[in-house]
Amino acid sequence: MISRIINLYLSKHNNFSKKTLKKEIKYFCKLVDKFVYQDRNFVDRSFYQYKAQKFQNGILYFIFSNIFGLVSLPFLILIISKKKNSLKLKNSYDAVFWNPLGREIIPKTLKRKYTIKYIEKGNYKAINKQDRSFVLKVVKKHPFSFFFIYKTIKDISYYRGLMNQYNLKVIISTCEYSFTSSILTEFCELNNILHINIMHGEKLFNIRDSFTCFHEFYVWEKYYKNLFINLKCKSCFFIECPYINNEKKIEKNYDYKFYLGMESSNTLILLKEIIEKLLKTDAKIKVRPHPRYTNMKLLKCYIRNDLLELPEIININDSIDETCYVVGRYSTVLQQSFFQNVNIIIDDITQKEVYDALAEYGYIIFFKKHKLLSDFVNL
Repeated sequence: MISRIINLYLSKHNNFSKKTLKKEIKYFCKLVDKFVYQDRNFVDRSFYQYKAQKFQNGILYFIFSNIFGLVSLPFLILIISKKKNSLKLKNSYDAVFWNPLGREIIPKTLKRKYTIKYIEKGNYKAINKQDRSFVLKVVKKHPFSFFFIYKTIKDISYYRGLMNQYNLKVIISTCEYSFTSSILTEFCELNNILHINIMHGEKLFNIRDSFTCFHEFYVWEKYYKNLFINLKCKSCFFIECPYINNEKKIEKNYDYKFYLGMESSNTLILLKEIIEKLLKTDAKIKVRPHPRYTNMKLLKCYIRNDLLELPEIININDSIDETCYVVGRYSTVLQQSFFQNVNIIIDDITQKEVYDALAEYGYIIFFKKHKLLSDFVNL
């Protein structure tokens, strides 16, 4: 619950602009200058990623998260201490993927190589003696970074739960954004398990993802490999995209589909105006909210129910294939549409300042065939 509140705060206070990027790059360069003289071990990598995120998220986040970590640590330790560290190995799976996004985003290579268990949530388990020694090493190095310690213990307990439940060779994750990711890679290594990360969404140059480390990292294109290398990510990279052109022939039922994220009232006011203008041209339109980030109550204040396409009704691949144009601002859907040979329109109207900053952040869609929403609608 607290993690969701923190993530909500971050999403609402993410200052996406050229000015912000310049400040972040300047700070990142300072971190890199210091980091090259370190041993570059896993804990160092995690802590430098934590420092990058601390700078990016601001002083309020840093104060709040550390107070939360200090207060919550005793309760977390108490909860874990009461857990039984029992083994219930299930031998039918040698890999586990913990993400609600499911099997669609897993590269085919991994599907062929491993028998994968797909789970949305795992169980926290009591950490064993070896785990406690590992955690103590982290605590000794950063004794006053309470949130850093809290997250480390919590995530290790979670991984211990997975290891106790399944006879694993591999843990597949999507946690490059987490500052505990490198520590978890070392934890997996100590338990003779590969820690494999897969790309699951669009990526820009974002210091949130810096310094991370995995045994293997699957990305969609060479562009992303270079992007992560520039962010000082250490891994053995593999290039493979799970999104391929749908072999099914799906009729084009719509002219435009708008794919949303976490939209504000101001954005939705403009979106409503855009849609009304397009409807006057007899265009067939659908608006698809993000399954996690879009505020449905707010959305329905501006967009008619008959125009909404709910994610639980139609999967994303078929949704893309049945429209002539996919409209989005900064979304994985635009990249996926490219792979599925569907026309792309970048929204350069509803949040002009975001559009202006995207090129500076290295948005890959700018380098691919696309059109702009302003080419179709004038406000």
